[in-house]
Amino acid sequence: MRSCGECTACCGPSSMASPMFAAGKRCQHATSAGCGIYDERPEGCRTFRCTWLDTPELDEGMRPDRCGFILRPLHQLEAGTWGFEFTELPRGADSLQLRLAVAGLIGTFLDHRADARLHLQLAPWAQATSGRGGQVISRSRAEWQATVAELEEPNPLTVWGVLANTVVDAWGPALAPRRKAPVKPPRTKAKKRRR
Repeated sequence: MRSCGECTACCGPSSMASPMFAAGKRCQHATSAGCGIYDERPEGCRTFRCTWLDTPELDEGMRPDRCGFILRPLHQLEAGTWGFEFTELPRGADSLQLRLAVAGLIGTFLDHRADARLHLQLAPWAQATSGRGGQVISRSRAEWQATVAELEEPNPLTVWGVLANTVVDAWGPALAPRRKAPVKPPRTKAKKRRR
């Protein structure tokens, strides 16, 4: 079974934040090494499970603190709807990892959920902190496939890969740009003057 390790992505602020840090702030107990009160953490923290924790098929790059978003299943949806929410983290989501996650969900859906709807919801950073709902794409199998048929020049990716690109591109304007760490100039040793 996986453990969170150093990841504290769900320690706020996010759309699933507890009252401890619901006001757009991180939990005071979150440290660079993980939760500072892990053994005594609140019940809401104990019961929360992101999809990465419960899905061994997702690689290490999909850990929330590495990919820039938290993926979790949505349970309170109409019958026959299979849904997931992507909650973006403050630094912005990694576009490639986001596309891979969406592609994986669409591929699984098309292979195994023919009679259902796939509901994908993005909670961008600005919306996650305000508590408002995110951008939603919800389609049946036929509607997802129709999206591919509408493309003028379908690329050589698999069908679900093409669909993932259309989803993330539609979300694009809502995604925060990745914040790159400032590049420090290399230190140069001062040359000693000869006398």
